[in-house]
Amino acid sequence: MENSLKIHRTVFPVERAVFRYCPQSGHQPYNSWDFNIECGENPDLTARHNLYGRTPRLYAERDPIPLANKDDLTGTALILPDAWNSEYNEPYFTLYVFEHGDLFNTKLQFIEKQGNTYRIHLSARIPAGSVYGSETRLDLQTWMERLPDGE
Repeated sequence: MENSLKIHRTVFPVERAVFRYCPQSGHQPYNSWDFNIECGENPDLTARHNLYGRTPRLYAERDPIPLANKDDLTGTALILPDAWNSEYNEPYFTLYVFEHGDLFNTKLQFIEKQGNTYRIHLSARIPAGSVYGSETRLDLQTWMERLPDGE
């Protein structure tokens, strides 16, 4: 399902999806990436569902994601087994539902490009306790706009 974020079996519509490259600077010792995926509520959930009224956000804020900065990322696949970059002690991707929780076993694929927008697929594992009592699967399929590089 396009333009959606799925947590276990619950699907949320993606309302905004953008990313940009942030080169190393005087106040940041590494190249990084910003990703911001904001979701709306799932209108089919009732108040009895634990994700009722929730608007998940998947993000990376100037995180040292080891993704090459290329003009065209189509066909690029990135696999991140760990949640953290041990060299800089920073997370890769974080999911906010109830609290902020870092994802692991993340796989990011850039499937298609149209202008400055990419169709991507991101799958990952959510640690136990972040959303549900047990480890949970996350699946994102959406179009994401690449913004100009930032500092």
